[in-house]
Parts: sequence; structure tokens; C-alpha cells
Amino acid sequence: MMRSRNVAPEPPSVFPCYACAMRQLLACLFALAVLAADPTAPWQGPVPARAAVAVAFSLDELVARSTHAVVARAIERRSLWIELGGGRRIVTYTKLAAQQTLLGPAEKDLWVRTLGGVVGKIGQQVSGEAQIEPGSLSLLFLTRAGDGELVVSGMAQGHYPIREASAGAPARLRRSGEIGLLLHPRGRRVVPVTSELDDRDLDSAIAAVRAAKARRDARP
Repeated sequence: MMRSRNVAPEPPSVFPCYACAMRQLLACLFALAVLAADPTAPWQGPVPARAAVAVAFSLDELVARSTHAVVARAIERRSLWIELGGGRRIVTYTKLAAQQTLLGPAEKDLWVRTLGGVVGKIGQQVSGEAQIEPGSLSLLFLTRAGDGELVVSGMAQGHYPIREASAGAPARLRRSGEIGLLLHPRGRRVVPVTSELDDRDLDSAIAAVRAAKARRDARP
């Protein structure tokens, strides 16, 4: 799977690529449809979609889109087939034990739904989606989907695994490994949240999120 750690350059090189992005998105959906159409196929591991292409969010935009932001540890995970978006697909529910709540109501446990997973001999992998590993500690931005379930805001842009403190080194965030190519929004440039939070120490990142929340709450 092709990955990119850089935001695409400014126009004119970015904007003509929106058509390419749509072609890649259609290819991803087609791959998932083929897989779902043959659930008896022999197990060959999760089938990866092509590299994700998404519009970059700034930290302020991600906070504005989120109902929750938490530092939490993944303590349980289960995958199942559900009807979603007009078709049948595999999703994974991960139970998070919240350690710090930065946005939203303080809750001890949260169940978060992500796209993809493994059920029996069938696996689906959605490029660009957050991959929350069991036992991992992360900073996560969450929002409610249309059906009320909690999902990760901006997919992988809202998930920051934490390298825990050790030998005097502070805990630090790292960007999700599932982030693909990020495009600047049409007609403007943003500082991607991935650039703001990647490799940032946890205390500083928490302060930045709280400052973004304060700016959001101050808007009329």
C-alpha cells in the first residue's frame, strides 16, 4: 500500500488531483464490494484498499467536528458484519478506558466503531481509517455518526497513538500509520493537525487541544 507522510503541494498541482482522488475512492469501494460479494472465499488476510486520499483538517477544524477528545487505552475489541451505507461490511468496535477527557462529557468507558476488521475467514481493511490496537494508549478525537455510534473524527487524522514515557523521556504522540495523502482544502492552505500533533509531547498536545476548544467555545 502506497503511503505518504506529506501534505500535497499548493495549487495548481493539488486541485487537479481531486479527480484522481475520486477515482481512487471508487476503486476502494469496488474492492470492498467484491469482497462482500464472495464471503465464502478462502482466507488470505485483510484485503487492503488503495492509499487513502483525504482533505487535511487543522487542529481547530478537528476540534470543531468532534464531540469527544480523550486520552484512552484500548481494552477490548470485537469485529462483526453490519448493514452500513447501503451494504454489508465488517466493522470493529473498540472499548476505550478514558484516562483524561479533553472534550465532551467525562465517561469511564467509550465504545468506538471503525471500518474494517476480521470476522472468521473474512478480513476487510479500509485505507485511511484509524487502526486502534488492543492495549494501546492514544489521543482520540471522536464524533457521533448518523446512527449515534461514536466514530473517529477525520478517520486516521483523529487518532494519535502515544509512545509512553520511559527512562525520563516524556510521553509523545505519533501520527497514525494509516494516514495517506492529505490535500489542502480547495482555495486555502491549512496547517494539518497531523503536523501540529505528530511527535509532540503529550502535555503540550493536551494544552493545544484545550486552547483549540477555548477558541471554538468563544465563537458566537
